[in-house]
Amino acid sequence: VEERSGYRLVRPLLHTDKQAIKAYQAEYQVPYFEDASNQDNHYVRNDIRNRIFPTIDSNDHLDIAQLLKLKAWHDEQFDLLHQAADDFINQHVTHESEMIQVDRTAFNRLSHSLKTIVLDQLLEAYVSGAPISEQAYKEWFAQIENSQSQAIIYATDKWNIQI
Repeated sequence: VEERSGYRLVRPLLHTDKQAIKAYQAEYQVPYFEDASNQDNHYVRNDIRNRIFPTIDSNDHLDIAQLLKLKAWHDEQFDLLHQAADDFINQHVTHESEMIQVDRTAFNRLSHSLKTIVLDQLLEAYVSGAPISEQAYKEWFAQIENSQSQAIIYATDKWNIQI
């Protein structure tokens, strides 16, 4: 079950393989239609389904069920990181006009992943388009962790981070 903006998405057959669904459909004469776009690998989910899953299935050392379990674990951890980021922002961040003030010492104590999510959440109103690169995060975090009392991180032509 996944919550989306204003609705709940339920995928009861997510862990059921396609052959089992087709066998049920054939046995009970259930009409079955597949959207033609499912064959187009332009969409990432289709590319995974059409190209990557068959490769995984053909390898005795890999298991799609285990990968789905790993994804569920990842999603749960990702949600926990977002909750921790919300808590950090509520406790250590001040918003004033067009300025965001962050407790530098508290920020530096965060894990790399949590720092990334905190910055993503703080900057989402100011940055649109391409995601921020991992290299940019590493450079920013190194500068923020630096003992230099004042510095400016130029992120784009429209905004910067003052330390």
